[in-house]
Amino acid sequence: MIWHDAGELAVGDLPFPVKAQNPTLKAKIDWLEEEAVVRMGGPISSKYDEVIKRRAKCADLIEMWEMGHTELLLGNKFAKPIIDDIRKAIQELPLTPDDAVAVEAYLNKFLELCVESN
Repeated sequence: MIWHDAGELAVGDLPFPVKAQNPTLKAKIDWLEEEAVVRMGGPISSKYDEVIKRRAKCADLIEMWEMGHTELLLGNKFAKPIIDDIRKAIQELPLTPDDAVAVEAYLNKFLELCVESN
């Protein structure tokens, strides 16, 4: 999954809510990103196992969620709805039961550490 974000170099990276709320646009952007990766010499992502793709998506969402919390800790109150939307998206991912437990444990530990640092 080293190529996971490579297509965004050519296509750009739309904000999370834009893709989440526009499935037709998301499908087109995903196609454009995959074409860009192939032109760069990367693999076709549709050949990846679904579990691996979901794990990569989860890692991407967790990174956004963490950044949202960083913004919130810095005083940006506008980050709260973004944090909530991303958390919901993480919880809705069809992860394996073991992955879901591990992700939930990580998110809870992260929140614990945020509270301690305040």
